[in-house]
Amino acid sequence: MSNPHALWVLMVGVTIVMASLVRALAARVGLPSVVALLLLGLAAGLANTRLGFLTPGAQEEFALLADLGIVALLFKVGLDSNLARLISALPRATLIWIGDITISASLAFGTARYLLEMELVPSLVIAVALSATSVGLSMGVWQESGHLDSAEGRLTLDAAELDDISGVMLLAVLFTVVPLLGAGGAQAWPAALSAAGVIALRLAAFTAFCMLFARFAEPRITALAMRLKPKPARMLTVAGVGFMIAALAEALGFSLAIGALFAGLVFSRDPAAVRAEAGFDELHALLMPFFFVSVGLGIDVAGLQAGAVAGAVLAVVAVVGKLLGGALPSLLFTSALGAAAIGASLIPRAEIALYVAHEARAAGDAVLPASGYAAIVMVVLATGVLAPTLLRLALRRRFASYRARS
Repeated sequence: MSNPHALWVLMVGVTIVMASLVRALAARVGLPSVVALLLLGLAAGLANTRLGFLTPGAQEEFALLADLGIVALLFKVGLDSNLARLISALPRATLIWIGDITISASLAFGTARYLLEMELVPSLVIAVALSATSVGLSMGVWQESGHLDSAEGRLTLDAAELDDISGVMLLAVLFTVVPLLGAGGAQAWPAALSAAGVIALRLAAFTAFCMLFARFAEPRITALAMRLKPKPARMLTVAGVGFMIAALAEALGFSLAIGALFAGLVFSRDPAAVRAEAGFDELHALLMPFFFVSVGLGIDVAGLQAGAVAGAVLAVVAVVGKLLGGALPSLLFTSALGAAAIGASLIPRAEIALYVAHEARAAGDAVLPASGYAAIVMVVLATGVLAPTLLRLALRRRFASYRARS
């Protein structure tokens, strides 16, 4: 091909078509699209290992699209959140969130560090990755059952949203303290705690900026967007501002993901913004697969083999950690069957866990080796397949019991 970009354009086109096909097939057989896209990326990675069709330049360009996919993904996570309701539900949701991330992260860290004998930093990465959940996957099952608006459904949604927000925040703190922990020595932990305090203050400042933006700038931007024609210009204006906030967060030393998540939360407070963003689904559907396929591409055969045992062990820990962490504090607010449904809802890992693994792996083997990366991906695959089945069973028992009492 005479045009050096022609091959790259061909690869992008193939990725878009294949992602659309596998997502349609996954929907038909009842498989989460996250699992299908990861398998697509894994197949592409294995093919690239044998054929070497991805040049270093092409990999860099694919990484750019993967970053855009991360921004689109996290922007939609924030946008789909109901910020006002989340704030009003904080007292109950926070108790579940604390128990949830404490138990799931502690079990994951202890298993990685002492049972699988991983180094300190990779064990911390795995703990952060497995502390998050997947809002979309579980809420789809709740919606399918017709009980999303129940007390347990709303409480689950609030706790899952807090999980995702804290997962991104914890990664920012972790990346700040990792260089200090890697240096070792008696002063490592005090220095790491001091650095964590600094990043917490910076996050507080960025949060304050976003709150001011939401109060004074967002209504004007949304009002402008709603007057624009043709209609896609509304969505593109709001999405473009969200992407700029994501870039600002990266420039301030956080990450694109934090900026995108906060931007989505900023616009989620305004119903007009959400209506303007209805068309964002198409942009999200275009960009999001590149992130998941990129994660699959990052797994090599050696890493997959080395991480098989660790992935199997961590998958069990991931299920137990969320069941216990989500169900036990939920007993304060609902029945045992309701608590079991909430715990089962928090089992799946997807967007945030993969983002943590993706960013940690990019930082090198000292932060997350290939085997640890493959293990996290295997946990995502396992929980993505298992969790909907467990949740459907829990919901049937919970609401069958409710109808029997009625």
